Amino acid sequence: TLIMTWHCVGTSVIGKSHIDSGIECQDFHSFRISKDQLWAALVVCDGAGSAKRSAESAETVANFFSESLLKLAETLNHKPPGEWINDYVIQSVLDVRAKLRAAAQSDTLAQFHTTLVASLIGPHGGFAIHIGDGAIFTGNIKKDKSSNKVNLDDGLFISAPHNGEYANETFFITESAWIKNLRVTPISKCDWLMLCSDGGASLTLNHDCSALRPEFFVPLVTGIKNEAEVNRENFLYEAVATDKTWTLTNDDKTLLFCFSDTVISTQDELSINAGEVKKPAHVASSMQIDKSADISEPSPHSSPILTKNQNYKKYIKSDGRGFFTYLRYLLLLLFVCALVAFVYFGSQLDFVKKHFSSSVEQSIDVDKSKQEEVAPPEDQEKPKPGLPSEEIKKSIQNKQKTQKI
Repeated sequence: TLIMTWHCVGTSVIGKSHIDSGIECQDFHSFRISKDQLWAALVVCDGAGSAKRSAESAETVANFFSESLLKLAETLNHKPPGEWINDYVIQSVLDVRAKLRAAAQSDTLAQFHTTLVASLIGPHGGFAIHIGDGAIFTGNIKKDKSSNKVNLDDGLFISAPHNGEYANETFFITESAWIKNLRVTPISKCDWLMLCSDGGASLTLNHDCSALRPEFFVPLVTGIKNEAEVNRENFLYEAVATDKTWTLTNDDKTLLFCFSDTVISTQDELSINAGEVKKPAHVASSMQIDKSADISEPSPHSSPILTKNQNYKKYIKSDGRGFFTYLRYLLLLLFVCALVAFVYFGSQLDFVKKHFSSSVEQSIDVDKSKQEEVAPPEDQEKPKPGLPSEEIKKSIQNKQKTQKI
């Protein structure tokens, strides 16, 4: 069995908009190949144009992750892949964020915003790491017997950009909610893979990132394959830096191409079949990490992407406990509502009691005052029953005098 070894070439070119505005290139790429050339760690970062130190951040993150992923490759040589890879990736993100905080001397990383597009690829496959825009796409070469050409896009897989509500919005590794936008996707065994920033994706992929642009990609790969190793980087730079690319994008452009000996040894003409694409669907509200994927044996029948609720257990509740989680939240909500109702109606009851008590007391006081007004004083002499009073006696006497007269 032939041992597959990897070769890499990359370039980052300033965009026309940055040239016109006097802004430096904010893209950066980094790659490392193991000593035995069985593993390749590749990273592309695109700094945000609005962040003052984004170019510095892109360089820091790219170099850190390429080194971190190559260390992971050494572990994979003697340890089978599993859930622990997800832990490793997340820890790497936390470590590089801590490094950026040290550089910023602040907890706020708004001036260090950058995307992350990375991959670790080995002889039996690998995985992609993706936060934000940019793209990762892989394929195999397969000879077309009818045309005697070799198709580059057999089993084409694309991890497409992840944008926000608008096309010019994206997500960054430096945001507080980075965990929600992290995708870790297994990659099948492949003959080549390419990583690019969003500017580079405009050159290599069609408008919705669902297929390759054959007019650019085929000549590019053909030229890289045919060039001597020392000339490949210069060839790639000239292909990306030409002003002909300005009609497609005025942004910074980064392409990082990794290919095996199989591509170099191919003598037939290269082409693209434009067949079915394995393209993972984005779920903007959940972190997409496959907790059970074996990167050495990905599914041959479907794109190795996660379902909506397969979330990392340390940060988001897993899918298996979803029903009980919702039930717990519902019971908690009912309890809070009951507590609020008890407090509210209890206060209302106290108010009614106080109002009723004061009303009763006022009515009692009114009755007492009326009784006091009607009742005669205790020391006043009451007329004796059956005997006329003094005024009545005087009236009788006056009448008697009148009659005598």
